[in-house]
Amino acid sequence: MRLLVRDCPGANWRLCPYLDQFPAAADLFLWRADGPIARAGGAKLVSAEANAIVEKAIAAEPIEELHAGSTTPRSSLPCSRLAMGLTPGGVRHASGVG
Repeated sequence: MRLLVRDCPGANWRLCPYLDQFPAAADLFLWRADGPIARAGGAKLVSAEANAIVEKAIAAEPIEELHAGSTTPRSSLPCSRLAMGLTPGGVRHASGVG
């Protein structure tokens, strides 16, 4: 999140206008009909920028990102695995899901 707050003014990513609307739960962020992903144009459009955002976040703050990933509750892991299926070409099933 700190990367988005820091870089959004110049990056022009689709999610930037919705930073103040990010819910705490990943499933609400990803799948809610009125959530940031939907408001930013949907999963197909946002996924085209997602890799760049994640790569920049890891490069900027690797320890913090590792810690954030290691504290994800086990109950969120199925949602995370589903999120891995978001691709610029459409939604696909991640390995072992579906």
